[in-house]
Amino acid sequence: MSLDAMVEGRDVVERFLRSHPTPMPGDSLITIEDAGDAIIVNAAFGSRTNMALAHLLSTMLAARSGSSVQKQVDPTRILLRTTLRKAASEAERLLFDTDPAMLEEIIRRSLLNSNEVRWHVFQVARKFGAVRRDADVSRMGMSVVNRYRGTVLYDEAVASYLWDRMDIDSAADVLRWIRDGSITVTRTPISPIGRSGMDRYGDLMRPFRSDLAILRALETRLREQRMALVCISCQNVFHVKAERGRAFECGRCGSAMVAAVQPWRADRKELAHDLGSRAGAKPFVLAANLVREHGDRAVMCLAARGIGPTTAARLLRLYGYDDIELLRGIMQAEVTFARTHRFWDR
Repeated sequence: MSLDAMVEGRDVVERFLRSHPTPMPGDSLITIEDAGDAIIVNAAFGSRTNMALAHLLSTMLAARSGSSVQKQVDPTRILLRTTLRKAASEAERLLFDTDPAMLEEIIRRSLLNSNEVRWHVFQVARKFGAVRRDADVSRMGMSVVNRYRGTVLYDEAVASYLWDRMDIDSAADVLRWIRDGSITVTRTPISPIGRSGMDRYGDLMRPFRSDLAILRALETRLREQRMALVCISCQNVFHVKAERGRAFECGRCGSAMVAAVQPWRADRKELAHDLGSRAGAKPFVLAANLVREHGDRAVMCLAARGIGPTTAARLLRLYGYDDIELLRGIMQAEVTFARTHRFWDR
């Protein structure tokens, strides 16, 4: 780069800073910008350190708001979407109040029911020989992960995840420096720096499509809907609702392989025909596996309009242990079905 170009670039930056007098974040200053349903934490500590800080903030904000917090991390900023009011001031308080010595424990505990470590558990399980090398990770739900909790395999998977994604020691140092005043944290209005992050992650920064009241109403509708359960073993048909925590099994033969279908699909003659062929039985077997592994959540998914076993499997794989995100996924799938199903037969 020529000297003239460097001078011109410096002049552009100086004019920009004079016209936008917000504090410039750096290694000794963290700024937290409030963008309504999102906050931008400008923190120039690198991706792995920021990921640890983002995990701390998203976990604690989710606990306070009662709903999930979406996060996006890059080397210079953390973006968090949340329904919590005054999230910026709450994030500032968390950075000051969190004991650096407790950071790793907080993150490890938050991973206990997280889908984020599922892939790492699967990879370590393959190395240990606990699962076949050709096994499909998409069929490995959290119930399988939970079987290994407290074992060397699970501990190794969590350690692998933390090593790959986070630098907890550096993040703890940041919290320590915030406490002793070496790093300043300040809240600011939305700035051009924060706005550039919003432009980069436009999908993350879209307004929430549905609030908690709407999602709870959706959950009530789905759980109150009567569904037919079809036993794969003896073709017995009985009707249930997606009662929370209920175990589903055939009352005739005791099999746990029962497929949840809409009542209009439970005609016995058609069932006998479908279950008599490999192709016809495939969606029923998939639905039965979902019910066996995910219980009432699977029945709730399959009760939704336009959601079959394949879509339900995808939603449960992504959000099976986060009720709010699962309901959001179901709502989006219903909206997509309502918009497109009239073209399906054309």
